[in-house]
Amino acid sequence: NLKNLRALLPPNVHINPVLNVECNPSEAAETYAKRIKKDVPCNPDGIPQFDLMLLGMGPDGHVASLFPGHPLLTEKNPPLVAAVADSPKPPKNRVTLTLPVIKAAQQVVVVATGESKSPVLASLLSPNREADEEAKKLPVALAGVSRFVLDEAAAKGIDPMPKQGGDEAGDRDSAATDDKTAVEADTAVPNNKRQRSA
Repeated sequence: NLKNLRALLPPNVHINPVLNVECNPSEAAETYAKRIKKDVPCNPDGIPQFDLMLLGMGPDGHVASLFPGHPLLTEKNPPLVAAVADSPKPPKNRVTLTLPVIKAAQQVVVVATGESKSPVLASLLSPNREADEEAKKLPVALAGVSRFVLDEAAAKGIDPMPKQGGDEAGDRDSAATDDKTAVEADTAVPNNKRQRSA
């Protein structure tokens, strides 16, 4: 029951009402944008700044409902929240945060599992090779990701970090979780938040 759940949460935790995306995606996007502007403090550029943006990633490199080649990726002044009526993956009608909101977050973390994600991740995160031009245009590469959390299957194609003095270089560790290995990798993707001062 939503009422009981809300009673347990601190006042600064907000649960957004269900948006009527299927019937009217544009109206749903407007409603969600108003709610975000009301509840989330803005950065100096007037963009709502979440503390943490936790995203999944599709095998095609999409994040949120931002798909490769979609005009929202290159639009100069996109809305904070956009209606997507032509999603290549069901459901057709969606509502998504746009890149300015995602990139404004203090931390952008992508969690990816499964071997189907491996080719994109290998292209972006392998330290011994430059990401190809197409990979650099993928939504995941444009989202300002500060950390990837991957399972072993998703990390399968990533080249190992070069060894220096017996230790692995860079900021990468493995942690055992329930008989499987999870790999955390700080990114070398453009707009890496590690460069940002707190």
